[in-house]
Amino acid sequence: MSDVLGVGKAVEKLVDPIVDLVKKIAGPAAEEVGLSLQDSVKVWRARRQFRLFEKMKDLITAAGYEPKRVTLKLLLPAIDYASVEEDEDLHTAWAALLANAADPRRPVDVLPSFPDILRQLSKTEAMFLNAIFDVVNNRLRRDNRTSVELARLALTVDLGEWTETILIFAGTGLTKNQGRDLITHSSITGRDEDFLAFMVASDSLMRANLLLRVPVVKMPSDLTQESVRMGRRLPSRDHYSMTALGYEFVRACRAPEPNKT
Repeated sequence: MSDVLGVGKAVEKLVDPIVDLVKKIAGPAAEEVGLSLQDSVKVWRARRQFRLFEKMKDLITAAGYEPKRVTLKLLLPAIDYASVEEDEDLHTAWAALLANAADPRRPVDVLPSFPDILRQLSKTEAMFLNAIFDVVNNRLRRDNRTSVELARLALTVDLGEWTETILIFAGTGLTKNQGRDLITHSSITGRDEDFLAFMVASDSLMRANLLLRVPVVKMPSDLTQESVRMGRRLPSRDHYSMTALGYEFVRACRAPEPNKT
């Protein structure tokens, strides 16, 4: 019987580093122990893949559309990465990604790069990105704008400086302390860890080009052409914005919208 789920070679690569350890600690019984471990990994991945398609089917049924063919360039890595995803929410995001890729109603295709982006996100980063999306989406959703217009305008939503953006992070429940306590009370236990978690998460999202940090120049009231000519440095503060790529990526990882008819 052919390996229809395509886990054979991938599982072998996953288990290979463990085989040497098994040989050292199991001695003559190494082969039997190793085969048992390999079979267990195959079964676990097969179950995760089956569950992935179950979720995908439920999402498509709820949205009410007939799925189209998904390109293998997107389908195969998504199935492979989802089969090793332990977090249930991120696993559901994989199902949503495939359901959206199969949605013929989408004005913009799901990009082949999205599986690689999702694969690299931790639970913390995914929650932070989703919270950013909600802020941006709430500010843009007016005048019955289309999803294309919303994505195009995502970059225009100023999330503020880090002192404001960190409040979005805190609002997700990812920190030990909520709200302004994160940034105004240095004596609070865990403040440094919270701030570091925010910085690492935001840097990771910027690395994937889902979030952008741009300097915003503030023009002082006493600025003159002469002072500019003389090289006076303008004061600026970094502000955060969500990219169009980030907006479309989050949409692709959420349940497809149901038919309005």
